[in-house]
Amino acid sequence: MFTHLRLLCAMALISLSSSHAAEQDEQVLSLGGGISSRLTGSVTVSHGHGYVVAGEPGFSFGGIKDDQGKWKLNYLVLVKHRATAKSSVDHRNPEPTISFDTSDGTERRLNFIQRLRIDDAILDYSYRGRIDLVTNTLTNEQFTVQGKPMQVKNGRLIVVDMTVEPIRLQQVNADLPATNDVDFANIQPKQYQELTRQWMSELANKSEIVAKQFGP
Repeated sequence: MFTHLRLLCAMALISLSSSHAAEQDEQVLSLGGGISSRLTGSVTVSHGHGYVVAGEPGFSFGGIKDDQGKWKLNYLVLVKHRATAKSSVDHRNPEPTISFDTSDGTERRLNFIQRLRIDDAILDYSYRGRIDLVTNTLTNEQFTVQGKPMQVKNGRLIVVDMTVEPIRLQQVNADLPATNDVDFANIQPKQYQELTRQWMSELANKSEIVAKQFGP
């Protein structure tokens, strides 16, 4: 049976005074929120991780652990925003109850729904997939952003601009960053900052779209 693990760092929404904001350029607005589904001895997936910091690009991501025990990203949403310490930010967790096993016990169906709201701007996306419980493989992935289907074969990186209306989306066909020894099911708060800064550097070198969107 699957178990759903809520990360201890899920959702830290911090309200800071303007005087404090003047002393610090970066304020954490949303951190964590990831939920994992694991079958003992099988594939583990973890989705809905979020990182929103005033003055930095926002990230939302999910990944899968292969049969070698290595985690890798299977999607990454990179967000340009204007959030400040006074912004109202809401990063909803996926709904694990939507995921279920088929009646014959041969397949696990995943359906993670996510919403990121920064003040009046709202970004909705969902990730769906199927795990073959016989071969322990992930198949039939479907990724939707703002109601628009994104074919994963065309890229697993989505660059989002939440500073314009309507929100602008760009799908980028670039290799996603390596995750090295990160355990998505037990990721620590400090690692979010380290990872996202590392990933941004890698992606800016790989993609002109990323470099232009988030460059000086």
